[in-house]
Parts: sequence; C-alpha cells; structure tokens
Amino acid sequence: MPTDHQEVEWQFDAGDVTAVARWLREQPADAAVQATFRADAEQNDTYFDTDDWRILRAGYALRVRRSAAGGAEATLKSLHAAEKGVRQRREINEALGGDGSASDIAAAPGAVGQRVRAIAGPRRIRALRAIFEVHTRRSVYELTCGGEPAGEVDLDSTDFPGDGAVPGAVMQRVEVEVNDPPAHTIRAFVKRMRKACGLRDAALSKFEAGLNARRLQPREIAGEDFGPTQIDADSAVGDLAYAALRQNFAAMLAHEPAVRLGESAHDVHQMRVATRRLRAGLSLLKDLLPAPAAKLRGELSRLAAALGALRDHDVMLSQVEAWAGESDAELAQAVYQPVAALLAESRSAEYGRLLEFLNSPRYERLLAAFTRFLKTPAALPDTAREPAREVMPPAILRRYRRLRRLGDRLTPQSPPADYHRARIAAKRLRYSLEFVTSLYGKPARRALARMVALQDMLGLYQDTHMAVARLRAMSALPQRPPQALFALGQTAQCYEQQAAMLLKKFPAAYAKMRGSDWRRLKKALRKSS
Repeated sequence: MPTDHQEVEWQFDAGDVTAVARWLREQPADAAVQATFRADAEQNDTYFDTDDWRILRAGYALRVRRSAAGGAEATLKSLHAAEKGVRQRREINEALGGDGSASDIAAAPGAVGQRVRAIAGPRRIRALRAIFEVHTRRSVYELTCGGEPAGEVDLDSTDFPGDGAVPGAVMQRVEVEVNDPPAHTIRAFVKRMRKACGLRDAALSKFEAGLNARRLQPREIAGEDFGPTQIDADSAVGDLAYAALRQNFAAMLAHEPAVRLGESAHDVHQMRVATRRLRAGLSLLKDLLPAPAAKLRGELSRLAAALGALRDHDVMLSQVEAWAGESDAELAQAVYQPVAALLAESRSAEYGRLLEFLNSPRYERLLAAFTRFLKTPAALPDTAREPAREVMPPAILRRYRRLRRLGDRLTPQSPPADYHRARIAAKRLRYSLEFVTSLYGKPARRALARMVALQDMLGLYQDTHMAVARLRAMSALPQRPPQALFALGQTAQCYEQQAAMLLKKFPAAYAKMRGSDWRRLKKALRKSS
C-alpha cells in the first residue's frame, strides 16, 4: 500500500451485511462490474490522540491496526466529510516496530511518526494515549471493470467495546473503495447495490462513531473555557475587552495543531489573523487592562513574525502556481515552475523556524501566561466598568481620523511605504470595528465590510512589493544559474504589473470606505458617546 495516498470510497450503514454478500454473489456473469470474494479478515484497531486532542484538531484520526501475525501499522486519515456520497480522504501509513503502543508511534521514523511529533510537540507527544478500540470482522470482495481491477467492497461488522461505565456498540457497514476517481460504470454499480440492499449513506466515519459510542467530547467540539465571552448592549468595556481576547486566544489555539503539521496554508493564515486580533485588542484597550497585557503583546509579536514569514511564502506559492496554471506549458516550465520550487525550499526553512518556536519553552510560557491572564483577571481600573458603548466610540474615531490623515495624502506617485502605513491604520481600524459589531449592529457590519475590502486591497499591494523584494534577494544569492535568474526576474515583473493594477483600484475602495456606510456608523457612535 502506498505510504501517502488519496482514499476514495462510499460508506453505507447496513441492516444486515449478509444480504449485501448474497446480492454480490448473485450478480450476472456479464455484468459491467464484477465482484469476486477474496477473503475474510479480523481487524483490531486502536485510535490514539493527545490529552488535548491535537491530532483531531489538526484534521486527522490516528489509528493503529494490529495483524494476527503480530505486526502493527499506524495510519493518519483525514476527516473530510462525504461530498455527494463519496468520501475522499488522505491516508498516510507507516509500519511500526513493537506492538503498536503510543511510545512506538512517538518513536516511528517515517511519514506518520514525523507528522505526529510535529502536531503534538515535544511535551504533548508524551501524552499520546489510546482513546478507544474497534474490532471488525470484514469480508472483502474485489471489483473489476472490463477485466481491470477497480477497487473492492468491504462488508464490516464492527464492535466498539464498552469499558464498564459506557456500554459497547455494534455497527454494520458497507464500504466501497475505488482505485481512481469513480467512473460512471462504478457509480451505477454502487447506486444499484444501495437501492437493492436498502443501504443508507453513513453520516459518521468509524472514528466519529467510536467517539459517540464512548461518549467522548473532545475540546475541539466543546471548546476550552477561558472565561465568559458573551456581551450585550449594556456590557462594560472591560468585559468587552476580555471577551474579545478569550475568543481570539481560543481561535489561535484551535488552528495550532494544523499549523504544526505544516501543510495547511489556511490554518497558518487563520492562526496569524487570531494572533493579530489579540495584539490589536491588547493595543486598543491597553489603558483598561492590567500591566501583564503589555508583556503578552510583546511576546505575541514573536509568534506573529514567525507566522507572517510562513504566510508570505504561502501567498507567493499560491500566486506563482496560479500563473503557471494560466500560462502555456513552455512558459510554466521555463519561469513559474522553477520559481515555485525555490519558494517551496524557502518555505520549508521558514516552517522549520516556526516549528522550533512553537516547540520552545518560551512559547509554552506565553500560552500559560495568557491562560492565567484570561481565566483570573487582575483588578481593573474604574474606567473598565464604564459601558462599552460610551468608551469605544472615541477610540474608533481616533483610528478613523488616523487613516484619513494617511489615506487622503496618497497619490499614484506615493511610495509603497506610504501605502503600507495606510494599510496598518486600516488594519487597526478594522479590528476595532470587529470588537464592536455586536454593539452597533448593521451600521458596524456594513462599515466593517467596506474596511475589509480596503484593507485586503492594501494588503495585496503590500504583498506584491514584499514578493518583489524576496525575488530580488533570491536572485542576489551566489551561484544562481542563468535560467533561475531569468525565471526570478520574469516573475518579479509579473508582480510589478500586479502592483500597478492594484494601485488603480485604491481610489474607489478608499471612497467606498469613507462613504455613506461610514457616515451612518459615525452617527451611531456619536449618539452612544
């Protein structure tokens, strides 16, 4: 079996798998899809995770399957839901030494062990533990289409053992796994089998069914409690501050396991955004928060820098790969593919630096300190007890005036540094508005949408200049072959053209930001204060 592959399958719940076996055996000899009994098998699986469910939070289930001969294999399987009845999930496998214990997984040198160690980190890997077992009796039928192997049908009777406090459960399931994206012939076969045998689309994977059977409620589902996060129109500004910080700290932690895995640009972006919002909240409300807030903001800046460096590479890779897909094969091979390879190499180095920081005692201290800060707030000044609807408007209006001072002076001839300063001002105003949308309702949401559009445009403009600078720096490295220098130079020109296009969009986005939506919010803010 390949070490890393995409599993494509249907999963059905069945009342009686013996009826499905009978239907398979009764298929006519000239049927387009043939099902041939291969073997019966016993499978003994144990699922593992850390004490804080990091594997699950990274989007995977970790399973160890032990064979009757005594060997064990670890599998990481992604938890994607079915789309139109078909589940497509990444499956990564590694043979284990020993009996497949948690320590065997933690020490495994291959594809699974490396990823589990990255997700868990050096401290949490010691908390890897078995969470439940699954015993399956499986009958396997090979599928052929036109005489060629097409996949298999697995008829499973699965037991989820109880533990005394929780009774066991039994499940009968039919799984149809195919070798390639399913063709019409296979789909028609599955449709006929489903109808003839009264099968139902499985709502849960075996892992999810096992969690339910054991009544397990991971924090990914329940959410760790850092304190109250609800606010209303009468909330004090101190309560607003802590609610926003708690929400974003929880969001940051939720994305950390997938960021540790290093394969999800989306999670890197979301963790970075949560970190930025934390820093923005600590800055905006610094006069209302106790002294430790300033130190926490400084420590968060180190995390933000490491996440930002990786995010910049993800953005560049995505753009270069998009240009490669839009260009002809010759241009893609000569320009974009070589640049993508160089960026991927540089991204790998940035990922290593980020992982080193996430594994450091300094990061552990940051998490512990922030948790204490949120769960046991220190005494706040009297101003923190004032209504948020009265305190927040002056801070928001100050940030708006700052953006206007910078934005009104911008022209097509302004240097990128001036646009960068306006972007930072727009970002700070955006996060301020995010904190108060629940207080001011529709006017705040509409103004926020305009602010997001402006900040996104300015962010893309900044990204283009950062990309050009990075490409120029890569070109300056010694011993670059002429082909690489040509590719880097051509890609830099593409970014410069993109920057010019974005610059033309600024006046319209800026005018919309300060238009009627902002005036309505400004009226609501002044009425409150």
